[in-house]
Amino acid sequence: AEGLEAGMRFGGPALFCVYTGSAAHAPRLHPYLRAAVALDARALPAFTYDPEKGSDWAARFRIDANPQHERPWPVSELPCEGADGRQATHSAPFTLADFLACDTRFARHFLWLPRKKWTPNMLPLADFLRREATEDADAIPYLWMAGDDGTRYRVVVTQDVAAATRRAADQWRSLQELGGVDNSHARRLLDQEKGHLEEERLRALEAAEKKYQAELDRTTGELAQEIVSNIAAALLNQPVAGPPVAALPPPMSVAVAPPPAPKEKAAQAEAAEAPDEAADEAPLSLDEAYIETLRCTTCNECTAINPRLFAYDENQQAYIKDLTAGTYREMVTAAEKCPVRIIHPGKPLNPDEPGLDELLKRAEPFL
Repeated sequence: AEGLEAGMRFGGPALFCVYTGSAAHAPRLHPYLRAAVALDARALPAFTYDPEKGSDWAARFRIDANPQHERPWPVSELPCEGADGRQATHSAPFTLADFLACDTRFARHFLWLPRKKWTPNMLPLADFLRREATEDADAIPYLWMAGDDGTRYRVVVTQDVAAATRRAADQWRSLQELGGVDNSHARRLLDQEKGHLEEERLRALEAAEKKYQAELDRTTGELAQEIVSNIAAALLNQPVAGPPVAALPPPMSVAVAPPPAPKEKAAQAEAAEAPDEAADEAPLSLDEAYIETLRCTTCNECTAINPRLFAYDENQQAYIKDLTAGTYREMVTAAEKCPVRIIHPGKPLNPDEPGLDELLKRAEPFL
């Protein structure tokens, strides 16, 4: 309704596409349901393009009026009865094939099979469409349907219906990309950035290994030279190289003091329990974010979220590079993804950051 109103107000041409359906070929569906299932099946997805909303696609193009627009098909959890007679739920994606099955003109494309004719190579249509065309060419796609008594049946679909459903999925995927859902360009850039980060990590690891090996070789060489020199000196009755061994001190006599009196014993106990103010250190503040760097396993989870906020030191272990270069949401997300739970998000720097109440609750286990 909002898009229709905006189109009517627009000063230039406006195009509207509205599905009505045919009551003659879907007599059991109310007109409202015919329009609803067309939307669910991505047969006629709802989208709006408004050139007055902004200067880019993110502002102008919207697909969020479609049910579960982030998925290939909307999925419903339907109550059913299992083979053992117990109540259960069935996850049912609604595809273009389900939409066509509501139309009597396509009845010949659907074949009901009794249970005794089910075969292991039968696949639900949604799973069948996720496979490559060359993968398991003998697979048979089917839909779940319910009879008037509520019993579930497998209904095999023809290759024509399967191909039409695949085309609808591809077209919907294009609309999703325009609407900003799992954009392939963004995914490609993300993969490239992950590749660059992995290359940098491997180069740094290789440099650290070379440095360690060089240091080990140098130390081993010096030690071997010292051992050989000492052996030669011993054979020639010469002084052995190295620091002289200090003589042991003479045994000392120890005077055993008598046990303290009860009053003295109580005073000593109180003195032992009294806090040493000189040894006290400033308490650790939980308000400031920090990372237990020495326990880092170099998993790349935090640096992949924001490499300006998190970075690796010379030992390839993470630390907080610039706390002002990221958001509290990124800090909490990194803490949740860290496999060894060494990231402590502290308290947010920006009190006006959106969603702080929820973020503070998520951060509690890591403070």
